[in-house]
Amino acid sequence: MSKCKNNEEINDDLELEMSSGNVFTDIGFDDEEAANLLIRARLLSKLRDLIEETGMSQRAIAKQLSIQQPRVAEIMKLKIQYFSVDTLLKYLDRLGQNVELKFKKRKKQIA
Repeated sequence: MSKCKNNEEINDDLELEMSSGNVFTDIGFDDEEAANLLIRARLLSKLRDLIEETGMSQRAIAKQLSIQQPRVAEIMKLKIQYFSVDTLLKYLDRLGQNVELKFKKRKKQIA
C-alpha cells in the first residue's frame, strides 16, 4: 500500500483502464446512445452555465426561454433524461448562442 497526499492508504493493486473519451460508452451504453447522451450532456451543461452567469431568477429565465419554471429547475439539476438535442439547441438559441459542430473520424471502425 502507498500513501497519498493526506496520508490515506491507497491500494496499489488497482487496475486502470483507459477511457474511450465518452463516459457513457465506458459505462456500457452502445455507441449510438452514448454519442447522443454525450452531446446532450455537453449542451445541457453549457446551458446551465449560461443561466448561472446571468444571475437571473429561474422565473425570469423561464420567461426568456418561453418555458415553465420547473423546466429551468430540471436544467439546473442537469436532468439529462428530460431534454432532447433539439430542445437544448432551441434553448441555447433563445439565450443568444450559436452552436458549432465539429466532426472527426472515430478510431474504431464501423462494421
